[in-house]
Amino acid sequence: MANAELGKAGENHAWELLQRRGDKLLCRNFSCPQGELDIVTWDKQTLVFTEVRARTRSGFGSPAETISAGKQQRLRRAANWFLAKHCKSAQPPSCRFDVVWIVALNGKITESGIIAGAFY
Repeated sequence: MANAELGKAGENHAWELLQRRGDKLLCRNFSCPQGELDIVTWDKQTLVFTEVRARTRSGFGSPAETISAGKQQRLRRAANWFLAKHCKSAQPPSCRFDVVWIVALNGKITESGIIAGAFY
């Protein structure tokens, strides 16, 4: 499976997991000058920014472990941009960063999971 195919399949699989959890979709692949947010949802009263990480093997650690401090900072900046553009109320909603990790072997997703509150 090529990287682009794995990325698309991974994001679709991630959305399925989030739907099963009960999340309500706001947007996918939100881009702004600060970066990109893979999936933005509501989990009850919490606004969730979900980063999707898919890999073809986990020999060098889990896909979730590939989110560096720099990547986390870019995600925070993109989330702040999203809030500034879409949440005009005086009190911003409760927010959280989740990670959906996916491992695919031979073109098939073999393992996956959600880490709620993966970083702040």
